[in-house]
Amino acid sequence: MPNEVEKLRCQSCGTARMFQDRFRCLECVKYDLCGMCFDQRCESQEHRANHAMVHFTGPNEVFGETVMNIDEELTLENFRRKYAHAEQEGIQCKYHPTGPIRGLYFKCDSCRQCYLCFECLEKRVHHDAHTLLAMADQRLLEIPIHD
Repeated sequence: MPNEVEKLRCQSCGTARMFQDRFRCLECVKYDLCGMCFDQRCESQEHRANHAMVHFTGPNEVFGETVMNIDEELTLENFRRKYAHAEQEGIQCKYHPTGPIRGLYFKCDSCRQCYLCFECLEKRVHHDAHTLLAMADQRLLEIPIHD
């Protein structure tokens, strides 16, 4: 019986090879992209490049934790609640540089050292074509060179 990862398809190109590099939109319903389509900033009728995305670090693993029910657990609101009290020491919002970001934050995948707080993500203050990766803590997990 195939596992959940083997049943997935990229919502942009349709590839079923989602086990190496996979991204999920936290703002669209069941919207997954393979690494190539993520890198190309693929959009659909609903999905926009500036939506918050999360990178899977393993088949069902996000932020180093196993996700049992991807569709229910991987939502922007769930992450907001889960990481509400995390203080991101040394990480400041580009648009509110008054101190460390508290809670979930977002790293622009295009700009060097550009971080946004949850409030700025919701206000869409950053560039429309720049993808934002959700980050739960300060560790930027290294993506293997072959991914």
